[in-house]
Amino acid sequence: MSKVEIEGIEPIQDYFFNSCFYSSLFPVIEFFGRSVLPFMINGIGTYMFYDTEERCSAYIKFYQENSIQNILDEIMIRYQKIDICDKLHETIVENLDEAKPVIVAVDCFWEAIRPEMYQKVHLPHYLLVYGYDDEKQEYLIIEQDHEADISFHKKTISKSEIEIAYKGFCERFFQQDRGTVWIFNEDKRKYQLDLKDLKKRYIANLKKNKDRFCFGMQEIYAFQSKFIALIEREEDFWPRLQDIIEGTNDILKYMNAKVIQYEAFFEEYDQEMVLFRKLRECWILQRTILVKCYYSKRLGQNQKLKVITNLEMILKLSDELVGALLG
Repeated sequence: MSKVEIEGIEPIQDYFFNSCFYSSLFPVIEFFGRSVLPFMINGIGTYMFYDTEERCSAYIKFYQENSIQNILDEIMIRYQKIDICDKLHETIVENLDEAKPVIVAVDCFWEAIRPEMYQKVHLPHYLLVYGYDDEKQEYLIIEQDHEADISFHKKTISKSEIEIAYKGFCERFFQQDRGTVWIFNEDKRKYQLDLKDLKKRYIANLKKNKDRFCFGMQEIYAFQSKFIALIEREEDFWPRLQDIIEGTNDILKYMNAKVIQYEAFFEEYDQEMVLFRKLRECWILQRTILVKCYYSKRLGQNQKLKVITNLEMILKLSDELVGALLG
């Protein structure tokens, strides 16, 4: 065929989980009628504090309890992982002809469709390819508009561009056994989602990582101390504000993704759900105030008090949420 499109694949919107690989993988998971929850419970996120001369920000650090391959086996999705693909175009076309979606690793430096990155920044990235058009010499892909954009969209990319970007990834970022091309196919056996079992396993994963959560709380308390000190020395605060905001965005990306998991596992008035929602609201408020300061170039006494008081509430709610989850 000269033109093929796997119909029914849709980009994820409104949340970002762990890395761009998952932003390419999750549309495949949903296309095959599976849930992303087994991947969500596998990704444990804890606070991390970057404290250097240039940086002062809290972020989320991920720990993966199980391999992606094991989870794919569990939810009955077949896959083929290729370390280096010598015939990229032929491989993509051959599998799309059989309605098998393909994820391809690229270096954003060579993506002309990403002008903010093109020939400016080398960055490992993943594209979901769900169609091709031989006449136009292009692929149908799912991609974001900008690095900071958590929403992904249906786009096109030329055959030559994806091949150059793929070669760039292999030359700069290749790691043995990590896979640069992933091909997916549905296992026709019946799969039953068991929410009670997933919740039980999630709690078990949390308890297994109790020491990491304790360390993460130490990190966020250290961030609080540094943040308050910076607030009082505005000449030090302003150069670090962008990094603080980027860290806050990182935390909110994680929490936006976790909404799916919490809504599946907890009722509206469960302690865990109430604490999680309050905590997320506090992080949203913190970002709103900081962004307003960034654009107005003003940090009044009232704003200082608000961000300090709100950060205190964030720490309190984070402590309480960890305690409620770990029992």
